[in-house]
Amino acid sequence: MPALHPHLKLLSARIRKLRQRSPWSQENFAVHIGLARSYYSAVERGERNPGAVNLIKIAGGLGIEVGELFPPMASLPELRGKSKTRGTRKSVADAAKAISESELPESGGRGGGEPSGPLVPGLDW
Repeated sequence: MPALHPHLKLLSARIRKLRQRSPWSQENFAVHIGLARSYYSAVERGERNPGAVNLIKIAGGLGIEVGELFPPMASLPELRGKSKTRGTRKSVADAAKAISESELPESGGRGGGEPSGPLVPGLDW
């Protein structure tokens, strides 16, 4: 098995810690959120890189916002003290803030008006 990415290790540890604070066993939690126990177990071990929909399911099952699943940026090894991209960590944070504060087009990219249904089948958000 290839070495686990350090960011994935931190994410998986945080997901495990949050789930352990809940009343759910790993197996019951996986069933509750609609994931296979083996897949969810691999997520908690850092062996699987969960996609956005599965992160939404995990956060929803825990009753938290998706962002709370992620470790603080300052704890990410590659970001402590330096950046691999041009500029500083502050410029990355500024860019993220600008994106989050920007308005989306009214059509939401789906051809005008309000969406006719959920963007992801089975998820009501």
